[in-house]
Amino acid sequence: MGFTLIELMITIVVLTVLVSMSTPLFNVLDQRRVAAAGEAIYSDLQFARSESIKQSRDMFVRVSSNGGRDWCLGVSENANCDCTVSDPTAANACVLSFDGSDNLLLKTLHSADFNGAIMDPADFDFPFDGVRGMLVGVNNNTIKLHSEKGRQLNVIVSRMGRARICSPNVEIQGYPPC
Repeated sequence: MGFTLIELMITIVVLTVLVSMSTPLFNVLDQRRVAAAGEAIYSDLQFARSESIKQSRDMFVRVSSNGGRDWCLGVSENANCDCTVSDPTAANACVLSFDGSDNLLLKTLHSADFNGAIMDPADFDFPFDGVRGMLVGVNNNTIKLHSEKGRQLNVIVSRMGRARICSPNVEIQGYPPC
């Protein structure tokens, strides 16, 4: 009517094997969450730089973080835009207009899109020059991301306006050490 000792032992062994196989999967998911946030930030920085050159006007990337799970990034033609604003018609929204039209594009990233990616405290703008796409009045800036398990990824923008991604503790595969 019950289970024999051998049946219980086989069940425990099978469960142990399954759990040990799933543990690396959780580590990979943790890495990918931080990497996805870093890649999205890198992409928006490259977009802002290329648009500043293409449109021959300054572009700004606003980064705001309270040092936790609540962070945002916005690309705008206006300095000090508020990346938390979701209405593109608001005066302080992070928006872009193309070809002088009234159509506004809200260009923001939010931490809610990258569950598990935590940004170190930040409150600054990346101002890209409209002639060469260089940072104006700013030296190197670094956006630091990490996961709950301590996996770190940095997005660094040089004074020349070039962005790169690196991993300070080399725990996220595919990225060079910082």
